[in-house]
Amino acid sequence: MKHGKILGFLGVLSSKQEFMHVVRKEDLPLIGSSYNFVGAEHGDVAISIFLVEAQPGRGAPLHFHEYDEIVLVQEGESRFLIGDLIREARPGDILVVKARTPHGFINAASGILKQLNIHVSPRFPARTRRTSVGPEST
Repeated sequence: MKHGKILGFLGVLSSKQEFMHVVRKEDLPLIGSSYNFVGAEHGDVAISIFLVEAQPGRGAPLHFHEYDEIVLVQEGESRFLIGDLIREARPGDILVVKARTPHGFINAASGILKQLNIHVSPRFPARTRRTSVGPEST
């Protein structure tokens, strides 16, 4: 009897499309050096993610958001400017950037940089300021 109830419950869950869907990275728009997962376009999810795959010297200019951002470095080395602090980030590092804090980064290594930039927002509105992140930027 328990198996029947469990299977019935799983059948109800599997028939409801709004509980979960799968998105392949390759199906996301590739803009610059990142694949862009916009939560508002995928079931009104409350976060958005840049799946960064940046070549050496590439990155994001100094900017800020009205919401927090969490960065998970997966591969390579990222040089971040967060407020007045320059920070080298390596695989396994998690950086938390609070709302309205100016920040930017570049790939500071000779190989590809892979990181997940999680924005606590269903969309990516950002304001950019003209400031360099490192000697490679102007």
